[in-house]
Amino acid sequence: MRLFVQPRLWAEEGSQYIPVAYFYAHSGAWYHGVTNFNLGYFNLVPAGAATIATNILPVTAYPYLTTVVALMVQMLPTLLILRHQLLRSMWHKALAIMIVSLAYGSDEVWINTVNSQFFLGLSTLLILLDHVPQSRRWRYLYRGIIVVGGLTGPISSILTPLFILIALAERQKERIVQTGLLSACALIQVFMVLSHQFGSQTLRTTGLNLENFVLALWNHSVVSSLAGEGAARSMFTLIDHYHNTDAQALLVSLINGLLLLIFIGLGALLKRRSRLILLGSYLLFALTSFIGALATDKYVLTSPRAGNRYYFTLNVILLLMLLLISIDARTRLIRISAGTLLALALIVSIPTFFTAPVYDPAVPSWQHEIALWQQDHSYKPKIMPNGWTSFLVRQPTQP
Repeated sequence: MRLFVQPRLWAEEGSQYIPVAYFYAHSGAWYHGVTNFNLGYFNLVPAGAATIATNILPVTAYPYLTTVVALMVQMLPTLLILRHQLLRSMWHKALAIMIVSLAYGSDEVWINTVNSQFFLGLSTLLILLDHVPQSRRWRYLYRGIIVVGGLTGPISSILTPLFILIALAERQKERIVQTGLLSACALIQVFMVLSHQFGSQTLRTTGLNLENFVLALWNHSVVSSLAGEGAARSMFTLIDHYHNTDAQALLVSLINGLLLLIFIGLGALLKRRSRLILLGSYLLFALTSFIGALATDKYVLTSPRAGNRYYFTLNVILLLMLLLISIDARTRLIRISAGTLLALALIVSIPTFFTAPVYDPAVPSWQHEIALWQQDHSYKPKIMPNGWTSFLVRQPTQP
């Protein structure tokens, strides 16, 4: 509740998007706040929210608008789940909503526009997983979500190959339209990535190898999702003990074998269409999240408290696979087993959900920081998480 009484700017919301939008606000170049490519890709939701806030609201109210926008985006998966045709009962829909809310990693993406791309990516996936709606209103809503998702970071665009495959298989006009829209957005994002010089390139490539990929996927997705953060911390202690030793190759081989068995088993129990979409999206998100993650060394992603946002969507997909198996599996024993495993996974995730640091009381409120900034415009207001700051400088007026 405090998020709405005293909303905060989170990370790049305050350090990147608000400063750029503020610099150009109330000028003929205000649109530069929207076309802010400092992170190397087009990120429409945080850039758009920052541009609107800095042009129509007093500076003390900026976090109110970004928080409302982030909440609206975060509610999209819930909206799509409530009308999803593969989830036949309200009980199934309620479980799916719980998965989105409780999946490990939700703390870092919780109600902030800079991470809205993960909820939009999940929404795009739910649209692909669902049947094409008959209502024109819903068809246009789906198109709008796909476009906004495709222009908000790279997450939604990653699904373009799956949209193409499904469009070719189903040959439905609306699915072809959806695929065309997402493909256009993906081309824009690819152009932006290829033409942008990353200042943080070394942070994306250090430790980029198969061993770190397997270890991070195992601990940050499978163990964290199914057994909880405590088990993932213990697993990380074990992995770290053998890190850079002769036994590491054996441990990685063992984990790799377990991952193959788990996902072959999940694939065998899912229906063909769901198998293609869910396992395909899991693999695409796993590869791109690992490659694109900002980390001093990719090995740190093995820790369950490093880079949670990169694995949030993966963890939702993993639990959705269990949910669909519990609904559609042929034998009652498999349905019960999948449902039990899903229930245990949700239960162990509850403590993490309620203790996650989505609001840091050690950081002064935005209003307090702006009061200090108004006394000295060289002051950099503190934002969350702790240690981050913003800066507010207006574009010099032309004589």
